[in-house]
Amino acid sequence: MGQENFIKTKHRQRMYTLTLFVCASIFLVLSTKITHGATDPADDTKLNNIDTQIQQKQKELTDIEDKIEFYNKTIEVKQEELLSLKSELELLGTNIERTQKEIQQKGTEIQLLELEIQELKQKIEANEGKIVVQKRSIQDTLKKLYIDEHKTYLEATVSSTSFSSFFKQITYLQEVEKESQRNLDTIQKLRDEQTVQKKKVEEKNSEVKQTKSDLEVQKIDYEKQQEQRADILIETEEDEEKFQQLVEEARQEQQSIDANIRALEKKARKRLEDLQKKDGSTGDSGSAEDLLGDGSDFGGDFAPIWPVDSQTVTCSFHCGDYPFRRVFEHSGTDIAVPQGTAVKAAASGYVAIAKDGGATGYSYIMLVHGNGFSTVYGHISSIGANTLEKLETGALVRKGEGIGLSGGTPGTPGAGRFVTGPHLHFEVRKDGIPVNAEDYLP
Repeated sequence: MGQENFIKTKHRQRMYTLTLFVCASIFLVLSTKITHGATDPADDTKLNNIDTQIQQKQKELTDIEDKIEFYNKTIEVKQEELLSLKSELELLGTNIERTQKEIQQKGTEIQLLELEIQELKQKIEANEGKIVVQKRSIQDTLKKLYIDEHKTYLEATVSSTSFSSFFKQITYLQEVEKESQRNLDTIQKLRDEQTVQKKKVEEKNSEVKQTKSDLEVQKIDYEKQQEQRADILIETEEDEEKFQQLVEEARQEQQSIDANIRALEKKARKRLEDLQKKDGSTGDSGSAEDLLGDGSDFGGDFAPIWPVDSQTVTCSFHCGDYPFRRVFEHSGTDIAVPQGTAVKAAASGYVAIAKDGGATGYSYIMLVHGNGFSTVYGHISSIGANTLEKLETGALVRKGEGIGLSGGTPGTPGAGRFVTGPHLHFEVRKDGIPVNAEDYLP
């Protein structure tokens, strides 16, 4: 009799411990209140409809990409043709048609992303319904623990009078415990899926924002191309001879700018070498200490920052879409920014040139850096007073320091004659030769 009481006491303790374990696990995992109902069959229909729309948009994108590729090949062929007014207008026309397709492409990409976001949100909602189902299943399991012929399960266990009854109830409780654990595992898996899906929603929202920004750039580019075509027709009066004269003027202006940059860079580097040879201060603000000291990055590894608060490139180094490519190669990187955007020094350097082109000319700034590097900032609408001062004094411009304002809008000061719209023309040069700036930018 004493042994039987001992067994019942031990059994009662184990029942109590296991019951507490199941209840505690449930409350820990299901502490979040869920307001949605059980899985709705209509959810599957909604998901299927969204999936169908996604497939349609993906097909539309493929068709648009094929058309853009056709335009790319057409442009490549036209760029090899002899430069003439007719061929230039045809090239511009094809560029405009391609840009129209690229605008359509961006619009479709936005629609596709929004559908994918809608699909993810629908899946999240469906998962919440599944979690409710699992919750109810656990609630049913708990009832099995407590209800057996109007007795609590613990009471029924304590009243067991044989080892056979005792072990049957142990086995039963173990199965109930396993069922509860399976339900808890399912809930945890569904919550993990929700976490992943919510993160994807955030990523897709970021993509939508970036694509909309790209779309605005494409629209600006489209307007620029139309204006450029109109300008050529106005300036040439549809006369081939006048067009060839325009081309020659563009070529000569570019050659003059490039020769001036090279000559002034050599002069600036010579001055730097002279300063470095001197010991101590020269007695003016152009001392070696001012230029090379004070913890600047001058003379160290060339690691430039973006010169404006934008990283949207509309025409890269030697880009095939450059409007004047058949006259001269595009030597820099065009960064889309509004007129009057603050321009910063990409790296610490010495002001070699601060050319003010006046109301109709081309304005630009050149900084000379260490290890043979230099940077050029073109279509400047306003050169900073500090930049002009440092050109005279020979003081160092710090990395990130403002040097002027961007321009590029046709007909505005500093834009130059051959320009298509507001942007910053940014160049990186190595030993006087233009190189791809994007290879060095972060």
